[in-house]
Amino acid sequence: MEGRKSYYRATCRVLLLAAAGAAASGLTAAGAAVSPLIADRIGTIAFLLAIGCAVLAAGWFRGRYWYYPVFVPVLWVPLSVLALRLLAFVSGGFSEAGHDAIYIYIWLWNAAAVAAGAVLGILARGLIGLVRALERNR
Repeated sequence: MEGRKSYYRATCRVLLLAAAGAAASGLTAAGAAVSPLIADRIGTIAFLLAIGCAVLAAGWFRGRYWYYPVFVPVLWVPLSVLALRLLAFVSGGFSEAGHDAIYIYIWLWNAAAVAAGAVLGILARGLIGLVRALERNR
């Protein structure tokens, strides 16, 4: 029963991390429609999103389910599209010309950030495990 409990916990963490990334992506895209400063600083925003995703992935996924952060970008894609459509519905739609290009630009930056964050989280967890194993073998 303990194995099933840890499986469900890891799965919920993947969904939570993907949903948080999708919400951040949707809010970033909606904010870029209002302020061009966000579109100008998307590299910094994507970097912060990647670091946040990596820290959470490295902290949450260890042991048996160390590879689960790979599923975060896979689940992030439909959740981010859903979040963006939900924000468009709530705000009355994004109807100005050129906003679609901004959304795609921001979405691609955020997709790269979430994927990089997941990979960096797995690598960080692997390095932490390697250092701990080397310390034990001394």
